Amino acid sequence: HAHEEEAGEETAPEIMGSGRAYLFSQLSDTWSVEIGGSYLGGTYDSADALGVNLGSVDGKLRWRPDTYRSFVWEFEAMTSDRDVASEDSVSITVSSVKAKGAFTSAQIQLRKRWDFGGFFDWTEDATIEDAETTAVGAFFGFNPVEETARISLVYRHETSDLYDFTDDSVTVQFLWSLGPHKVHTF
Repeated sequence: HAHEEEAGEETAPEIMGSGRAYLFSQLSDTWSVEIGGSYLGGTYDSADALGVNLGSVDGKLRWRPDTYRSFVWEFEAMTSDRDVASEDSVSITVSSVKAKGAFTSAQIQLRKRWDFGGFFDWTEDATIEDAETTAVGAFFGFNPVEETARISLVYRHETSDLYDFTDDSVTVQFLWSLGPHKVHTF
């Protein structure tokens, strides 16, 4: 919504900051692990001086004995503290909404180009107190061109306090990347 500033009224500057730190370790010839943390914080609405602080921890464990087989387990947990403004005919009220969320997935590579796996996702809404969404699903993928193209079939079952129905979906995904990319350890 638009705000009209009165003479002499000051607004907070829109300043955001973010950072990420991680550690990678090659545990053996076949096992590797990466753990990390991220932060984002600042003012996202200068007119109402609304701020947000987000923090997360994440990790990835990989077993890869050869180019034909692998297992990857990933997880992330995050927390947020966000100022939310609600407006009535008289005034604007600012309250703080705290939310948490978590995600985990496992992927098994059977052959050089084929893999499958599953995932679990749970979040609390960042603007509505005590509203949760949960999803669980599975996927089956084919990589016709190594790491630059992927075709996946994904099933997702989702329930939420934000709506009165259960959402089941089956999606065919076509993912591709263009251009050069740096070699990554994971």
